[in-house]
Amino acid sequence: MEQMWSIIGTAVQGRGHEKKNIPVQDKVYSKQGEVTVIALADGAGSASHSHYGAERVVETICILLDDSFDDIFEMADVTEAQQMVMDTILNELQQLAEAEQEPIKAFASTMLAVAVKNNQALILHLGDGEIGAIKDGKVISVSSSENGEYANATIFTTSQHAWRQLKLFKSKNASSFSAFFLMSDGTAESLYSKEGNYFSPIISKLAEQTSIHLENVLNGLLEESFENTVKQKTQDDCSFVMMSAVSESPSYQKMTAQDKELLAQFLQSPKHCSIKKWDRIIELLEKPLTLGQLAKAMRVKKPYVKANLCALMEAGVITFQKGKYHLN
Repeated sequence: MEQMWSIIGTAVQGRGHEKKNIPVQDKVYSKQGEVTVIALADGAGSASHSHYGAERVVETICILLDDSFDDIFEMADVTEAQQMVMDTILNELQQLAEAEQEPIKAFASTMLAVAVKNNQALILHLGDGEIGAIKDGKVISVSSSENGEYANATIFTTSQHAWRQLKLFKSKNASSFSAFFLMSDGTAESLYSKEGNYFSPIISKLAEQTSIHLENVLNGLLEESFENTVKQKTQDDCSFVMMSAVSESPSYQKMTAQDKELLAQFLQSPKHCSIKKWDRIIELLEKPLTLGQLAKAMRVKKPYVKANLCALMEAGVITFQKGKYHLN
């Protein structure tokens, strides 16, 4: 049976960039199909168009790993695989540079990606940032920041002979991993200790939440957390993307009281809505019901019941089909 993956991610503008009105230079992207891919790129602060370059890089690497996963995985010569990946990226960046009439170095960024197909995984890392995973219940570092000749010199996609610095790992035992995640160096300042080589406990908590909340809920909560907490510890942009293995769709019935409070926080507690009403609606929807049937059973006015139904639909907990509400 093919493994299902839940993907969450965000990229927020750093405080330093807010002050200078510089666009978010971090980008995240993902693609799901026969191959599940996540990617992250951190645009070079010194490059004028790095936000465009980072965006092109994450899209390109996701498409490449989706289209050519088997070819890359089966290449016995790592050098050949490194060159294929970087040639594809540089070709895209060159086209972008020509279209914008800028030198290619203006589009410099880092590049991190993980792709999984069946029981095989490809992990790629160029430049700054951290790649981690959860394996056998433990959060581990898979690949750490790579600098150039000098401690503060980062390798970028446009660096000379960048392909030689591209780290490429393969695994034939992807099923032993329950999650993979990528983070920029800005995020790592809050969520990773390089000295101790360990990640914040929030990583495992996020992975656990994927079996409870839908992606749109977690993405909203993740962005809020990054805006209010993570970015406050750095001047840099902060980005993060995670793919977590899930065995079934998230459900309201699995939620603890704290999980429901988080859901209410995400939905910003709509007027006339309450967790008590949500619990009652879920209890009643053991079989599909109309708005009128729910209002009668709850002894609540239809507009108030509908407000709660709309909130639960936004959270992906219920659906509306053929005039009746159904549990997902």
